[in-house]
Amino acid sequence: IHLRENILDYISTDLGSSFLTAIVNDFIDLNNCTILKTSRRVSIIRYNSKIYVFITNYHSTQTSQISSYITTKMRRIYPTSFIVIIDGEPNSILDCSQADLILTTKSSSLDHPAGVNCIYIPYYIFHQIETKHNTTFINTLNRDKFCVFAYSNCAERFQGVRNRKKFYYLMQKKTNNRVTNLGKCYSTHHTQGSYTSNNSTFKGFKFVIAFENDQIPGYISEKIINARLAGAIPIYLGDPEIQNK
Repeated sequence: IHLRENILDYISTDLGSSFLTAIVNDFIDLNNCTILKTSRRVSIIRYNSKIYVFITNYHSTQTSQISSYITTKMRRIYPTSFIVIIDGEPNSILDCSQADLILTTKSSSLDHPAGVNCIYIPYYIFHQIETKHNTTFINTLNRDKFCVFAYSNCAERFQGVRNRKKFYYLMQKKTNNRVTNLGKCYSTHHTQGSYTSNNSTFKGFKFVIAFENDQIPGYISEKIINARLAGAIPIYLGDPEIQNK
């Protein structure tokens, strides 16, 4: 509902209105679209005779790379295309004036230069669309395990990754190694757990260490949601405005 209302506010203008209406209704009705290209970084589709280009800023992709990609390639090949940047990762994306629309997971990114249209969609919304999890929070007293830590992103260029590494080792020290590590980071084995199934993996734990990759206003990933869906108490560090949401 939150996503639908935000996009409906935007499509009151003429810019891309018919296509965004299709996203709202069906999250892209593939029966009415022709997929020209799809990859981890770029998806290009034709809808009602118009070309739409979706670019993601996954992993280490920098803003300068995205801007260059738009101007040197996409605008040259598809000069009249409608370009959408899906700003999902916590990397900075402050200079993307070549895009027609930015779907951002960071409310702090709404302060874009004039002419760049931006819609804020929390990261966990994309996660729920992908996984289709039952969003009923579990309240249970059957939590016989102490605390779980499960991460595969160990890249310390992010402040949040450095924070959770420090916190993990501090918790292990203070609790005599009672924290269960199910991830790849700081572990000799990766037993189980995935961002798509952690809502089930975390069941039975009292606490989940839920630190975001970075502390950015509005950036709320699946980490805190998976903990709550499992009936656990999240030990959270991330969006500094989380208490207002």
